[in-house]
Amino acid sequence: MKKLIVSTLTVLVLSGCSSSKDEATEVAQKACLADKNSDMRSMAKYVSAEILKENKQAHKMLGKGLKAFLKMQNCDVENTKEAEDGRFVVSFKKHSSYIVGEINGDLKVVEDMYF
Repeated sequence: MKKLIVSTLTVLVLSGCSSSKDEATEVAQKACLADKNSDMRSMAKYVSAEILKENKQAHKMLGKGLKAFLKMQNCDVENTKEAEDGRFVVSFKKHSSYIVGEINGDLKVVEDMYF
């Protein structure tokens, strides 16, 4: 029982110590998965208002064709690099790259870099 409590506390402490780079990677990956699944509600949590608006417009204009294309995307992260301005560029294996920056204290996707 003591081992379980110690293990649980260790996990909680370590999970609270993630770096900004790790957080940016996680936000970008969650945004990518929401995009891939055309889930605008989830996407709203991880992207700027401008990016969300652009995605909604694209879905309206392109409909099922866009959904089929997005389903083929791969949201596995290739790498995350910190830019000089403090934002992060998160590149995926088969998806556009995202730039993640801070908006009102939260990390969000602020720009899409297409293939």
